Amino acid sequence: MSLLDKPLGQSLTQQDRMYLASMAHHDGFPVLQKLFDEICRAAHVETAKVDPKSFKSRAEYMEVLAATQTEERCINLFCEAVRKNFNWNSELAIQEVEKEANKEEKRRSAN
Repeated sequence: MSLLDKPLGQSLTQQDRMYLASMAHHDGFPVLQKLFDEICRAAHVETAKVDPKSFKSRAEYMEVLAATQTEERCINLFCEAVRKNFNWNSELAIQEVEKEANKEEKRRSAN
């Protein structure tokens, strides 16, 4: 099971989730997303730079390639996990606000 298979942030409070949700409306949020994209691209470029001709043996090349690919995969998984869990927790916050608003509306209409 990977970090992408289950929602994280179970310990976050509703207020924590509201803070997360509000970040999406901050001017710096698209910049943060660009940085995540740039980090993922840079990791991919580093993997592509591993040149088999620059190693003394195939075994050495395979070892370096595997390590570089693992690093790239970890970076991509981390960025995706942050994005997914940001979205999940933000949606949860909005659902909770809507639920509370519906309760309040029902209470008002009952009176």
